[in-house]
Amino acid sequence: MAFRILRDETVEAAIRRIAREEIDGAIQEIDDCDLSGHETVHQVRKRCKKIRGLIRLARPSFDGYAAENRRFRDAARSLSEIRDATTRIECLDALTDRYHREIDRAPSERLRGALVARRESVAASCDLASRLGAFRAEMESSRDRVDRWSFAKEDFAAISGGLKGTYGRTRKAMRRAYARPSAERFHEWRKSVKYNRYHAQLLCGIWEPVMEPVCRELETLSDLLGEAHDLVVMRALLDEAPDALGPPRESKRLLDLMERRRERLLARARPVGRRLYAEKPACYVARMGTIWDAWQSERKLG
Repeated sequence: MAFRILRDETVEAAIRRIAREEIDGAIQEIDDCDLSGHETVHQVRKRCKKIRGLIRLARPSFDGYAAENRRFRDAARSLSEIRDATTRIECLDALTDRYHREIDRAPSERLRGALVARRESVAASCDLASRLGAFRAEMESSRDRVDRWSFAKEDFAAISGGLKGTYGRTRKAMRRAYARPSAERFHEWRKSVKYNRYHAQLLCGIWEPVMEPVCRELETLSDLLGEAHDLVVMRALLDEAPDALGPPRESKRLLDLMERRRERLLARARPVGRRLYAEKPACYVARMGTIWDAWQSERKLG
């Protein structure tokens, strides 16, 4: 079923159902022989992030939030080093595709070779199969706990606090990032946007003609900030190992293009963010509550 709350189910039932579906999906992906190890890592980490977004929506009314959030966070972290190594390769490939007419091939190819070798070294040293096995066991244990989850409130009241908190933190993080730009502040904004995006997806059914475009805009924003962050991580890696690019005269062009691309991404993210976070948190949640009530009243009418 979809990653969204359905009109004919309670909020509590929806959260349990969606959590089970994501957990089952992760287990199936680990068992899927057609997926490479790196593909599996990418997929199951996304599942954990979606589950964390799901329970964050009900955070104030879910007593078990802190413990469950920690468990899914730690499960994803156990695979983060492997995923990060792949992300750097994907980031470089995207950069060289975009600037193929401007980029010097020698430092780019030299860097890619170093990144691939680094990924293989990481995968070998961490025993990927063993970590995926431990991850699978954690998912099975988590599935058993889902049926015991309970929430202090019902209906929209169960999620209004989490919705407001996430939206408010994301809006504040955006303002802080552009007021005093730093890689750390944009990274914090990026992480909050991901949760806000999951919440929009979960509530997409309450008014699809409006919510679906919002979900697409949030995906666009998340992608812009994600690529910008990947470039920061790439640059930090190069600062640690400058020889990976070869002679400075050859590498300067690639480094300049990385910074140009990052600046462009953050400039594009700003108007998208201003549109998405134009409302104050209280107004945003009040509007969503009104839409929710209208959605539920349609169900009662049949």
